[in-house]
Amino acid sequence: MHLLRIFALLTLLLLGVIANAKPDPSSSIDNYTNPDLVFKLLLAEIASQRGELNLASELFLDLAKQTDNALLAERATRLTSYTRNGAIALEASKIWNELNKDSIDAQQALSEILIANNKLNEAKPILQKLLLKEKTRASGFLYLNSLLSRVSDKKAVLTLVADLAKPYPKLAEAHFAVAHAAWLIKDLKTYEKELASINQIKPDWEMPILFKGQILGKSSCFLY
Repeated sequence: MHLLRIFALLTLLLLGVIANAKPDPSSSIDNYTNPDLVFKLLLAEIASQRGELNLASELFLDLAKQTDNALLAERATRLTSYTRNGAIALEASKIWNELNKDSIDAQQALSEILIANNKLNEAKPILQKLLLKEKTRASGFLYLNSLLSRVSDKKAVLTLVADLAKPYPKLAEAHFAVAHAAWLIKDLKTYEKELASINQIKPDWEMPILFKGQILGKSSCFLY
């Protein structure tokens, strides 16, 4: 264990905590440098360095709640991607979002964790917020198919994707996301309708053509 390295990391982390501290007249820098807080930060960092990531994520989450600091909530959330501790991941990502409402990373992390826990209704408003951003909207719809691939209730997936796509009738990627979800439950009517819309909006787009080719290769009984 390189103690100097841990001390350096702790110093940087503590400086980040102070710099990102939630403004509060009742708080002061002293609150973020008290011995108990520093000791807990040290324990969390040592646990992280030793590979005890579950303990580290719990400590960072506790610190985030204690200090109302987004940086610590983010650290706890990111650590849970290795521990697969769904309860801590969900709580930490929610706190991260509450403390940093404009963070796209926080929104993406929370939506992914909610979907992993089959909480589609809770994920929906966050996904809607992410899709409001025009520059990333098209790629966002294409990512939906991958994001929702492990959800067992495919009908619920289609309902969610269709609702998310409604505000964007002229976006080919939105129609493709719905078509993909429809195919998974063999809703051929919706599938054909969405492909027709894509053909009108973006007739030379290769992705739906490749998708249809993939389907043809897997099934000889599907009618076009």
